[in-house]
Amino acid sequence: MHRFSIHQQNEINDEIEKLLRLKIIQKSKSPWCSQIVPIPKPDGSTWLCIDFRALNKATIKDSYPVPRIEEIIDNLQNAKYFSILDATSGYYQLNMDDGSREKTAFSWKTGHYEFVRMPFGLCNAPDTFQRAMDEIFQKESGRFVFNYLDDTIVFSKNEAEHKKHLDTVFGKIRSAGLSLNPKKCKLFRKE
Repeated sequence: MHRFSIHQQNEINDEIEKLLRLKIIQKSKSPWCSQIVPIPKPDGSTWLCIDFRALNKATIKDSYPVPRIEEIIDNLQNAKYFSILDATSGYYQLNMDDGSREKTAFSWKTGHYEFVRMPFGLCNAPDTFQRAMDEIFQKESGRFVFNYLDDTIVFSKNEAEHKKHLDTVFGKIRSAGLSLNPKKCKLFRKE
């Protein structure tokens, strides 16, 4: 285990307690163990990252297509209204496969833990999240919705149509049990 300052140790303790409380991680008996890497956030708090490089090296890569931003923008040419919806802690909203949880294990002085929800840093996390979002919006994708990882872009030709599209999208998000980050959502933007 690396050495951390007292401040970093306190931040890591707090973050682990929070992740346990939110059922994002759980105690583990896994033989796997990746290193904790605390990353400072702009607001002064700490983002608890795990160095999954060894796990990623041993992982069979998913080849699900993640769209390119340029392609999405090219397909928005005729739209007049836009909304961008941001999934709250996107990856954490997806459950880890039971057989994969033990591979996400990490240790801290308070114990050995593994992720119940999908963490950031896994090589297949973007593909897995993109696939999940594309499945949720299968009928709407390309018609009035584009998904780019944890962002959902809703686009329409006029305001009335945009309201209907947003109602549909919000309903799908609710049905899927996902939550949005209102601070990062941008609604009813014009061109």
